[in-house]
Amino acid sequence: MIECPRCGSRYLRPSRPRNFSERIAALWLVSPIRCLHCKNRFRARTLSIARQRFARCPRCLRMDLGIWSVNSFDPPFWSRIKLAMGGHRWRCEYCRLSFVSLRQRKEVFSFRRWGKYQPRAEESQTVPRKNVQGSRHD
Repeated sequence: MIECPRCGSRYLRPSRPRNFSERIAALWLVSPIRCLHCKNRFRARTLSIARQRFARCPRCLRMDLGIWSVNSFDPPFWSRIKLAMGGHRWRCEYCRLSFVSLRQRKEVFSFRRWGKYQPRAEESQTVPRKNVQGSRHD
């Protein structure tokens, strides 16, 4: 799996190509990626020939996927066609995208592993609310 060279995070997303050379590099399966923790932008090989047989999220390119329920999501027309052909119902819990793929998944999603990729409490920018006198929220 790809990790950020600066902070080691796996919480990444694809970045848009900035110039012609990055578009050409996409032919060799090297694409720009941005880390969502430290905002570092780097290039990495996102697809390999060995991983082509496994399903991946179309939005964030992760390969650890869960399953979505038929009752919780009404699939679009083409997804129903893929399901009729024997497709699998996959859900990326990181970007919350439900999709159908004819490929098998490589990794099963687990919340234990997901906790490692969340920002730590000291890194978050949230400020605790002070109790204001006279407020009804005591």
